[in-house]
Amino acid sequence: MWASARDWARFGQFYLNDGIAGGERILPEGWVEYSARPTPQDDFYGYGAGFWTNRGTAKMARRRVAAGMPADSFMARGTQGQYIVVAPAEKLVIVRLGPAETPLGDIEAVERLVADTVAARTPARHAAAP
Repeated sequence: MWASARDWARFGQFYLNDGIAGGERILPEGWVEYSARPTPQDDFYGYGAGFWTNRGTAKMARRRVAAGMPADSFMARGTQGQYIVVAPAEKLVIVRLGPAETPLGDIEAVERLVADTVAARTPARHAAAP
């Protein structure tokens, strides 16, 4: 049975909500932060404890941030181009399903998708601010 985009978005929302679902803490406090923190000595990919992360100074993390992904974001990435991007500062979860069209798993397209989504939301967020 395949999970739907909505199912994957719920998983991302669970991490966005710091491991709390239905008002109940499921993951230990601090686990999400630990999962998104760069692993020691990873100066190339930007990998955390279970997620690719844009936090830290790894080469590929810096590249993703320069392409427009939020610096605090982290993502799950499947082998066929599936993504769950969690951007806490933006209170945003983005899911991308479907086959990858490039050898790098369509990361460039995902970077654009996230950057464009953040940019499209920014005016509305600022307009609502007091």
